Amino acid sequence: MSPHITVCLPNLNAGEYIEERINSISAQTFGNYEVIINDGYSNDGSFEELTKYAKRDKRVRILQSPPLGIYDGWNRCILESTGKWIYIATSDDTMHPRCLEMLNQSASKNIEVVTSKPWQIDEFGESSILDIEFIRRLSARRRIASGLIDTRREFRAGLWQSTPSMSLTQMLIRRDVFDKAGFFPEDLGGFGDYLWQMRMLQRCQVYYVARKLGSWRRHDKQSTTSRREDLLLARAQIAQRIFSEGCNYLDEVTQRAFAYCLYTAGILSVNISLAEAAEYLAVLVKRRSLAKKIVTRIELFTELRIL
Repeated sequence: MSPHITVCLPNLNAGEYIEERINSISAQTFGNYEVIINDGYSNDGSFEELTKYAKRDKRVRILQSPPLGIYDGWNRCILESTGKWIYIATSDDTMHPRCLEMLNQSASKNIEVVTSKPWQIDEFGESSILDIEFIRRLSARRRIASGLIDTRREFRAGLWQSTPSMSLTQMLIRRDVFDKAGFFPEDLGGFGDYLWQMRMLQRCQVYYVARKLGSWRRHDKQSTTSRREDLLLARAQIAQRIFSEGCNYLDEVTQRAFAYCLYTAGILSVNISLAEAAEYLAVLVKRRSLAKKIVTRIELFTELRIL
């Protein structure tokens, strides 16, 4: 019988945290899962630890491939998966013992992604002192109760905040979502999950569970630690790509968020000039008078908040 959930565990030299990650998976109260490990030829002892794990648990399969980046590792694990649902277990993070159980309880025919409350930990595995701010920044709705997410609002928040509104470690994803939203882009440095989430939010029903279930670890070695300028650049590139793909959300509030992203790119002289940004905006809102008003607001906003 096929497993219900595939836990995808990519690894590259995460020896400092890999035992904690393995233990958090082994402690799950929901047992109908498989683990697909993709190791990028680690040389710090973590591959040996993962091999021991695979030997003592028949649900675990371990593969190796050249280290081509975190998203290549995620995508390879997903391609090898046989479960109906996918959980991305990043190698330096952890999960609550009831993580899979509680996320799965909210999974249904009409729900394609189940997410949970943001939970940031430090390098020692303790709840970070920044956890309150982390939750405030990532929770677009300041969510309190479990329920369906307003994906349009989450999408806009992703444009304004220069960051995805959810961490992959919070989420249980139905396997066919990757047919709708595609796999994780591998050409955006450390921001492939940002674009993937923005695509997913336009296409899927998402349910929120008001519990801390999957952690995201903050430490100096992680690939997602970025400068503000890098985040602005990534947001501009992602806004351009979403716009060129044809966005499902084009209400006026979302248009302003798009325009802000594109105009920020022009101000930073990144991939697009101010004139090109204005043309994007004019096409986007279809009315040049409205475009001019939005540009005026954004020029003032960027002057006060960005430069």
